[in-house]
Amino acid sequence: MWRHSLRLTGIRLIGAQIKSLSVSHGHLLITLRRPVSRLTVQARPGALHESAALKARARKLQSLPLTVIAKNASARRTTIRTRLPAP
Repeated sequence: MWRHSLRLTGIRLIGAQIKSLSVSHGHLLITLRRPVSRLTVQARPGALHESAALKARARKLQSLPLTVIAKNASARRTTIRTRLPAP
């Protein structure tokens, strides 16, 4: 049986230490070592692989929607919606 590994590069956290990074069902899952009250996530170009459809959409739009769902240890979810400026 072959094992496939995924290497995520270009993800940087400020204000916390990464315990694990994974991609599940097209979503980036970041697990932290300890709870934090403030966190900055930077995704550099090496971490982003856009589909042709998303690139075409980005050319037409002024910004792209981004949804972040933060879940604490007791499984309470907080949803943050924002928009990324298109290049």
